[in-house]
Amino acid sequence: MPDEVPIKAKKYYDEAVTILQEDIANRRILRATDQVLGNLKKAVEEHQRFFEAWRLMGEVYLGTEQTLLGYLALRRAIKIKPDDLAVGTLIAEASLILERPALALKYLETALESDEVPLAAKKLHALALAKVEKWEDALRAFGEALAEDPSDGDMR
Repeated sequence: MPDEVPIKAKKYYDEAVTILQEDIANRRILRATDQVLGNLKKAVEEHQRFFEAWRLMGEVYLGTEQTLLGYLALRRAIKIKPDDLAVGTLIAEASLILERPALALKYLETALESDEVPLAAKKLHALALAKVEKWEDALRAFGEALAEDPSDGDMR
């Protein structure tokens, strides 16, 4: 099986996850970001198609406001699993932050076609439509997202 993750790559990934879990448990804000990213980089060096490592690397970069690096890591993840809704939503968010709304719309296509569209994807879709000046579509999308969660202050 070509996509089976080698033990060494899995070890690096598990170490990164453990550090992140300890930080969360101790209410620390990514105290060991460099160590986590170092382990994730080693994991993907060992196995280029290690989806979970690319996804987590993208999330860590986005969480530390390194949007371009997050986008690049998530792009690697989405190439491995193009139908992953969470990664599609994250990479769309990164695309919007990088002022690439048309690209965000491209990444949201899969999420919007799924049976259960994540609310975050609906919000990003509305925002991306507004950024490309498709006003009627944006208003409709904002309305649909707001109907799903009327208490959402971000949508108001």
